[in-house]
Amino acid sequence: MKIETKTKDSYNRIEHNHIGAVGNQVIEINDIISWLEDRGHKAGVSRYSRYLDYIKDFQLKPDKDGEMKILLPSDLEELYNKADKAILEIMQLKWVYKAFKNIESRGFDDRLDKIVSGKDFYTGGSQDSARDFLYELVVAAWLANKGYVIDFDSPDNTDVVGKRDNTDIYIECKRLKSVNKYEENYRKGCKQLKKISGCDSAIKLVYVDIYNCISDQLKPYEYTDITDIEKTVRCAMRVGFISENQKLTDKIQTEFDQDVDGVVFTSISNFGVNSSLGIEIECYFGQEVVLKSNISDERMNLIEEALR
Repeated sequence: MKIETKTKDSYNRIEHNHIGAVGNQVIEINDIISWLEDRGHKAGVSRYSRYLDYIKDFQLKPDKDGEMKILLPSDLEELYNKADKAILEIMQLKWVYKAFKNIESRGFDDRLDKIVSGKDFYTGGSQDSARDFLYELVVAAWLANKGYVIDFDSPDNTDVVGKRDNTDIYIECKRLKSVNKYEENYRKGCKQLKKISGCDSAIKLVYVDIYNCISDQLKPYEYTDITDIEKTVRCAMRVGFISENQKLTDKIQTEFDQDVDGVVFTSISNFGVNSSLGIEIECYFGQEVVLKSNISDERMNLIEEALR
């Protein structure tokens, strides 16, 4: 059973920026690096201090003789991809920064420390813990922006624990590096949520980011607007992954019927939108909710309201 995750006011938009706006990026990332340093994290010598260089490299400038360097299309594509990934990293961290700038929490700082220490970009393989922890914080920031108070020091050892009014929500976060790891990760998330006791009325969901599984279906640029991006991402998520793995999803949801309400598939990436200014970047957070098939209407309405 699926829940539509569309609402008004660009529900899934994380950030909007211009790939040429290096001045804005310098101000933003320097502010964030200072914030991280003030919290005791060595951000000044981390990957975040290098991302501006990737963005600047994409901006072609004349050499000392006033001549523009001629690049092969493949070289230009590589420069764009690195600049695009750098902006994605900055935008996600900026979202976390805006949501939790003043929070005091050991658990939050433990996650930040792991994020800062990661490699510049994901280059394949199963290990990418820095972005795994960043994904947890992005999901937490998304909930915080919906009015939830996030508990990063919960004794339940759950990735994201939030409370809004009388609604408690527990979330396990998994980033897939390949479709072959879906069953293992979804099942692991369910097992972790099953351990939570004394919270029978709480909403329990596994968030699974599937961008790496559908990225070949998503062109990086040449979009007309945010609606064009939304349609493309939704189609890739539903046709390219959710439908293909529906039987497996149903099997796992049946197995953990008493413990977990469902799964939220996400895809976080940048997309280039053509404009009079050149390429404008939209950081888009696509979401598709799939709940267990026997869920009651009352429970479904509760979850739908909780995710608004």
